Amino acid sequence: MAVHAFSPVLRAIRAPPAGDLIEAAAATGGIGEQAEQKKRPHAMLLPAGDFDGESELANGASVKRRRSTVNGNYNLFHAQSAEVETLVQIHQQQLRAGVAEILRRHGQALAAAAESWIREKDEQLDRLCRVNSALQQNLITVFSQNQQLIAAARRSEAVAAALRGHLEHIISRNDAAAGDQESCADNDAQSCCRGAGEEEWRFRCRVCGEREAAVVLLPCRHLCVCQFCEAVAGECPCCRQAKSAAVQGIQVDLNFG
Repeated sequence: MAVHAFSPVLRAIRAPPAGDLIEAAAATGGIGEQAEQKKRPHAMLLPAGDFDGESELANGASVKRRRSTVNGNYNLFHAQSAEVETLVQIHQQQLRAGVAEILRRHGQALAAAAESWIREKDEQLDRLCRVNSALQQNLITVFSQNQQLIAAARRSEAVAAALRGHLEHIISRNDAAAGDQESCADNDAQSCCRGAGEEEWRFRCRVCGEREAAVVLLPCRHLCVCQFCEAVAGECPCCRQAKSAAVQGIQVDLNFG
């Protein structure tokens, strides 16, 4: 681009053809001769045939002056052309250096922007990893709590079933006691004492017979073993049904006095 910008200048200062330079020098020489003749007016009045030698000398000097003028103009043209070429080269070098500097700065800016973007994305990824880890821990905690709640609900259902069975057992026992109330009134004190002993036996452990029955076996819901015998009992001693679970019973003190 710099060369095209300076090309009109080069065209403007290019040397004219040799013929034009010679004509210009001749014109310049002619003007010089006229000036010399004006300075020597008496020489022009003499006949030309008497001074042939002087005319030839004058013509030779005029040609030398013309040649020196042409050579001077030619040398000046070459000097100006060399100076212009030097200026063009300097301008091209400066332009290349400026473009290279612009590209270097642009590359540095792009590299800095890319590095900043990558650093920001890495920080976002780290934050997301921490949040994901925290969510996983919360999920594990919630799952554990859910399992605990399910186990508690199952235990509550077992306790409710045991209480229901115990209540039905008490109701049936009360019904039986109400039906036998008249016959119990006719018995003597000895039979009453014996009945009390039988009633006490009903709440004894059916395995050891010594401790009070305090554990309800599931799924049959019989309150028939103590805490120590429940650990070794594999089935219900009343109905011989396999034990699947056991629930601590509730002691109820009934006074039928």
